[in-house]
Amino acid sequence: IVGINSNSTTIALKKNHEVNNGTTQIKLLATYGDELATIETGVHYVRKLEFSPNGERVAVMHDDKITVFDTNMGGALNRIKDHGHAVDVVGFTTDGEKVAIAGGSDGYGDGRDRGIIRLFDAKTAFEILTLKGHSDNVISFDFSPDGRRLVSRSRDETVRLWDLKNGKEIFSIKEDDQLEGLIDLTIVFSPDGRHILKETIWAEDPESLLGTGE
Repeated sequence: IVGINSNSTTIALKKNHEVNNGTTQIKLLATYGDELATIETGVHYVRKLEFSPNGERVAVMHDDKITVFDTNMGGALNRIKDHGHAVDVVGFTTDGEKVAIAGGSDGYGDGRDRGIIRLFDAKTAFEILTLKGHSDNVISFDFSPDGRRLVSRSRDETVRLWDLKNGKEIFSIKEDDQLEGLIDLTIVFSPDGRHILKETIWAEDPESLLGTGE
């Protein structure tokens, strides 16, 4: 299993390239067992995938690109490229109409676009906005429930809130803790969009880091 949609009705199973003529295949299954669609990715290796909240689309991450697929038919809607960087984070608005990506790791590219978040039309791949402000890799972001704002967290140890109408930064907050040695730096909006929650999980034994974790 490589993914499950937000309302737990669809499961994605990956068939590796070694057993599928050199490309990776993804099967979408209903939780009651029926096969819904088969996605022929056309690529050798899939890093990870992300469902849209409404379950109608799935973004498949591979190298410095993502491909957005229709989960009902299994067909590709578009392919989005992150200017030579590995795509590390991807997320959809609640209605699945827009998709944001951020990258910069794994040795792809020259680092000039590191820390940038790009917002696209999920169906046409038209780039709507470019959010610039972070100076290092973006490691997590989340859309507000109404799709008007985006909150992001970066290795530059800042949390930033963005207005998606004009692409401007609303505010920036400096993290209290050093982020070195962390494996999970999730940041999310509350369901009503009024609060932001950040989670930190240490890669080491937490007892050896007493006083520095959350």
